[in-house]
Amino acid sequence: IASEIRQKWQLNSIAICHRIGKLEVGDINLVIAVAATHRQEGFAACQYAIDQFKQRLPTRKKETYQDGSIWLEGE
Repeated sequence: IASEIRQKWQLNSIAICHRIGKLEVGDINLVIAVAATHRQEGFAACQYAIDQFKQRLPTRKKETYQDGSIWLEGE
């Protein structure tokens, strides 16, 4: 995804960190950082990255209630 972003926008730098494994509620699971001369390019690149992660990676989460747990499939 970062390689695609570099081809689409003129950025000074990009870093993407996606955590996997068990996370607690409120934990940060994705960090996207870009450095761009023009902020609109930076915002567009970040939006593209988020959209691509949502489209390409299956997201699941487990919700636990007093009467049991369920797995929810993401977008």
